[in-house]
Amino acid sequence: MGTLEIQIPPDFKKRCGDYIAIHTGTEQKKAITPSEKQVNREIWWALDKIYREALRQEKGKPFEVVFQVRPIMGAGIPPIEVRQKALLKVQELGGIKIIDDKTYNDNYGVDFVYILELIQPKFDEIYEKYEELNQEPAIEKPRQETASTTEKIKEQVAGELNLNGYSEDNLRRFNKITSVILNQIELDSWSRLTNIVKIPLATLEREGFNYEEMRSILGSINKINNKKVISVLNERPYKTVKSEMPLFTRNIWNNDDITKRADEISRKEALHKWLNNEGRFLNVSEDDLKNKLVLELTIGRTQDTVVGVLSGWHESIESKLNPTQTLPKNINNDIKHKITFNGQTGVIRFGDTIHKFQRGTRGDKDRISLFKRLWDEKKYFKNGVEKIKGKPFTPEFLAVQLNITENATTFSRNEKAKNRFFGIIKGTNRILRDKGFPAKVERKSGIQLVIIEK
Repeated sequence: MGTLEIQIPPDFKKRCGDYIAIHTGTEQKKAITPSEKQVNREIWWALDKIYREALRQEKGKPFEVVFQVRPIMGAGIPPIEVRQKALLKVQELGGIKIIDDKTYNDNYGVDFVYILELIQPKFDEIYEKYEELNQEPAIEKPRQETASTTEKIKEQVAGELNLNGYSEDNLRRFNKITSVILNQIELDSWSRLTNIVKIPLATLEREGFNYEEMRSILGSINKINNKKVISVLNERPYKTVKSEMPLFTRNIWNNDDITKRADEISRKEALHKWLNNEGRFLNVSEDDLKNKLVLELTIGRTQDTVVGVLSGWHESIESKLNPTQTLPKNINNDIKHKITFNGQTGVIRFGDTIHKFQRGTRGDKDRISLFKRLWDEKKYFKNGVEKIKGKPFTPEFLAVQLNITENATTFSRNEKAKNRFFGIIKGTNRILRDKGFPAKVERKSGIQLVIIEK
């Protein structure tokens, strides 16, 4: 019998490896350059903006997307030219059609308004693609270990915080800080690309905090958690800057002005370097560092996780402050009060007194939206005793919820928006007062509906 000879090609080993990789899903993906990552983030921002605006509109109809240009912009918003290019890119990819665009001058800047039409299912395909591109790469761990880590997070959320040794006053401050951070996340939305929260210094001042006090409290919160979960970024650019000139220089000149000037130059150089590197990646500007408390949170990647952990801290502190008053979930539903409100019909009842919000009129449409939001977190007194504590909201948060403004920053600088918002509150209180309802929208430590019955 003859001998069968088999000639193996030189790249046989590579071919086998490629075949196995393709069929097991382990093929290596092409490395993405930093520039590509940056552009992907920008396109993802535009897609997410379009998606959120589309959800607010009637399905299948054209809708508006507004790009505002203001001296100070909200957290995570790219420059206007980047936003416009990203929008055109989404159209080029086939996800949308720009039907019309207009420009309006405002007292505080310029509004670029685009009328869009979604092209489905192409838009959803592009959205999912860029959502995946902008996700953090998963760290490969055994499934059992991942589940264990999740359980640990759940335990932390459930309130396993060591709060012993802290005074009641400090605990209340911890609680208030947690609420401020939660409100800011709701206002600006949680970025899936960074872990940054930017709180305007004006907000801190309104809540009774200053910058240094806030830093001290956050340091204590890190201590409670036994690890650094919240970092203040405002001073990070200057970590490498020495506070003094070299000793021989000071001895030669013996001039405090020269020392101070040299320090200023060093700080400016360090700031410029940081803004062009880490700051650019985190979307933190020089204006953010000057006018906001910029926080980096390391307690989760998704908004649900972060809000869950912060809410867990809030509940832990509440139970420590009011151990005998901690109520089971939804206990408020079992507390009966004479005044009732039906959110579906827009009707308020108190005995024989009835008021129905008319959805067709602009004023009542705003008032019913405000009342529905406040009703779920109302404060209720019965014979002088507080039965339901509820929760107050910041004006900025409610203004965003009522679509009066795009974000907290624009609201604080827009007198027209503020006048409209507080006018809605006055109109609501006028109705409650004139018809004799035992309720009022108060503005003491926030905006809250207060009911007082006998």
